[in-house]
Amino acid sequence: MILRHVTSVSKLESIRAEGLRSGAYLTDNDDIESYYIETVQDEGEEPVVLAVDLSSLDKKSLKPDQPGIDEPIMTALDMDEEEIWEEWENTRRKDWKACLELIGTVMYAQAIPPEVILVCDGDDMRPLVDQSPKP
Repeated sequence: MILRHVTSVSKLESIRAEGLRSGAYLTDNDDIESYYIETVQDEGEEPVVLAVDLSSLDKKSLKPDQPGIDEPIMTALDMDEEEIWEEWENTRRKDWKACLELIGTVMYAQAIPPEVILVCDGDDMRPLVDQSPKP
């Protein structure tokens, strides 16, 4: 499974050097991704979508997106705030999987190394960092 993170192009050099910081939010929801693309554009920046394969992450560091449950992006979800809260409260396992199913986002509690990050260009993805052998 591929999870995505939207940021601005101006942050790519820092991410290329350090990766995504601990506490980065990831999504598998196209509407959430579009919301954040528009948010970056509204801030006068050029957006970029980064991707990470779930298999390259430590599952113990995946956490529910509590701010996303507390104040959901209702324009991107088919439920209102009360419905989201009610469904979350009725969820037996309040883990990252339940959060991803409910609101399409999770938080990652470790830094994500640049070597596992991909840059999305439409349907194509390329590594953030060049991993070819150096002569």
